[in-house]
Parts: sequence; structure tokens; C-alpha cells
Amino acid sequence: MTSINFIIADAQLSATLDDTMAGQDFAELLPLDLKLTDFHGIEKVADLPRSLDTSGAPESYKPEVGDITRYAPLGQLADLLQTISKIARACPAGCI
Repeated sequence: MTSINFIIADAQLSATLDDTMAGQDFAELLPLDLKLTDFHGIEKVADLPRSLDTSGAPESYKPEVGDITRYAPLGQLADLLQTISKIARACPAGCI
């Protein structure tokens, strides 16, 4: 596990990246400035400069509030604000 910090405006949030290929690959991109946008009040999403390695990722999983994921169809990083049902092609990378 890798500890990181998100700085959003004047707030700092601690996060932990999983020991997955996606988590490790995301860590290699840091430091990184991302523009987070709201997606229907369910999650905050940001475009990454490149796709993350999703080798060994599950076909689907049930994310929880605070999970950091890579949503495969769009290649975006997402932070979940609400618990949602199991989703396909999302790769867990860590949690806040």
C-alpha cells in the first residue's frame, strides 16, 4: 500500500493506493494536477494523462464511498461519493 495526499482547494485528504497494477501505475504518475468534475453527484471524475495498467483487475466489483477507481470505458479516475451497485470495467486503485 502506498500513502498519498489529495489537495483540494485548502483541504488535504489522505489516501491509500492499493498494491494493484492500477494503484502502482497511478503512483508513478504523481505528482499530478487533476481537474475533478462532478458526475451526477455520485462521483468526482478526472481525465488522466494516460491509461493505467489494469492487469489482474477483476471483471467487475462493488465500489464503496471513498474508493479510487479507474473507469475503463473512459479511462478516467473516479472517487466515489456514494455507494453504487457492482459495475463492470472499473478497476480499484485505492481509497480515501
